[in-house]
Amino acid sequence: MKYHLNLVLILILAMNSGMISGCTSAPEKSFKTNGFTLSYKDKTSLGSPTSKIQLSHPLKMSESDVRSHLESLMFEELSLFGKEKYVFLPEDIDRIARLLTKALKHVPSHKIIYYELETSGGTTKGDVFASKELIHWRFSSIKGMGFSLRSYTGWGNANWRMV
Repeated sequence: MKYHLNLVLILILAMNSGMISGCTSAPEKSFKTNGFTLSYKDKTSLGSPTSKIQLSHPLKMSESDVRSHLESLMFEELSLFGKEKYVFLPEDIDRIARLLTKALKHVPSHKIIYYELETSGGTTKGDVFASKELIHWRFSSIKGMGFSLRSYTGWGNANWRMV
């Protein structure tokens, strides 16, 4: 009887320790260099509508293709004198193109790439992922200006849209 009680106690402890260690998740690894942070995040961090997208990672893409994507990204401030501007300056593209190319080639199939770029104009944050034939560039802030779905964000808070 004592043997049976000890065996049950050991099994309960083993199951509880397995459940506890299975519920903890490892922190996301990130790479930081010269004001640029790059990390992989789980696909579920995209939010409910976009988390259903079938990712096609890793993506075989040349550095020149990544550069052309970065050069073509433009936004417009929704303010009185807002005009179209490039999201990334040429010197920023020189800093990040090679690293983003490597990240796209090595991203696991269930992860997305998250990045933060700190510049004198402010921080640009976003993520990038590929689905079928498309590459999706999403931004939460561009040059320190956060994104809002409202067209009017109040005095001094500029909003922007991608062009």
